[in-house]
Amino acid sequence: MNTNWRHFAEFVAVMSVVLSLIFVGFELRLSRAAAEVEMSTTLDSNNLELRTLITDNAGIWYRGCAGDELTPQEQVMFSSIFYASFYHYQMRWSIANAGVVDRPLEGPARRIAMNRYRYPGYEKEYQNHRIAIRNPLNGSVGPVNLYTLIESIYSELGETDIDMNVGFEYCGR
Repeated sequence: MNTNWRHFAEFVAVMSVVLSLIFVGFELRLSRAAAEVEMSTTLDSNNLELRTLITDNAGIWYRGCAGDELTPQEQVMFSSIFYASFYHYQMRWSIANAGVVDRPLEGPARRIAMNRYRYPGYEKEYQNHRIAIRNPLNGSVGPVNLYTLIESIYSELGETDIDMNVGFEYCGR
């Protein structure tokens, strides 16, 4: 009779460990889902703030993207908006690259490459940005470097039929 109780106790112990592991698995899934929702909300909020910044300074942004001459004050504002736009896409790329959210990795790089290709002022600011951070091809985050991906997509754009008549309202978006 003692043996039966021992087997029963072992069975209960094993089942409790298995059930605990299943519970932990569910908790991890829920935590990951909550983190994805929070990250998506943060990205959407940042996107809204960026669009508001562009809208509030639309004249400067459009002229800057077109490559028109800007006053020193306007150039500071255009550069600030560019960096906000670039870092927004860099953050989206980094999050996708890390696997935190399930979004296409190439999307942010394609947006930057398209803006460079279509808008001469954006391209000029991008080149200034690359010079300012010295050598962006070092220190990649993850298996693919964002700058390398942008350059790859940018070089392919010359081989495709891109509508160059897209209005400047799409610059940086």
